[in-house]
Parts: sequence; structure tokens; C-alpha cells
Amino acid sequence: MAVPWDVLEQVVWDKEVEVSQRKARAPLHRVAESAQRAPLPRDIASAAATEGSPRSSSRSRRRRPPGTQEPLQPGRDHASLREERRGLLEHPD
Repeated sequence: MAVPWDVLEQVVWDKEVEVSQRKARAPLHRVAESAQRAPLPRDIASAAATEGSPRSSSRSRRRRPPGTQEPLQPGRDHASLREERRGLLEHPD
């Protein structure tokens, strides 16, 4: 029995055995026929536009209340942002 030189060679040998077993279970013509009968995949734009998709729900969670500042603004130091936010929390209008 042959011994693989390294792990990569062992992976390749194992994959060759797996592929030959799958070919024996499902010949290529049968796989091609089932692929023809399968529904067409959706494009990414329509999948993202689907109501209740993770993308649409995550957008609603990221909305900021009106009047709040963005967290990173060039030219502003973190201390002033922290004080501004603290004021908003203590005195919400």
C-alpha cells in the first residue's frame, strides 16, 4: 500500500475516492438532468430586496435618531463627542 508524502497528497487521494463513489451513485447525465429541472437562482439585488431579508432588517437597526452626530467626524476629539452624547442622554428633547 502506498503511503502519502504529506497531508496534501492524502487529501487529494481521499477526494479522488470520494468523487469516484459519487459518480457511481449518481451518473453525470442524471446530475445534469436534475440541474436542468432546478429553479433558476435569484440575482443578488432581488434577494436583498426581499421583505424580511437580513439586509433590510439590519438597515433599520442602524438608523440614528434625528439630530445625533455620527460617531467619527474629522477634526472632533473623543472627549467632546462623549460630553455631547452624555448631554443628549441626560436631557432628551
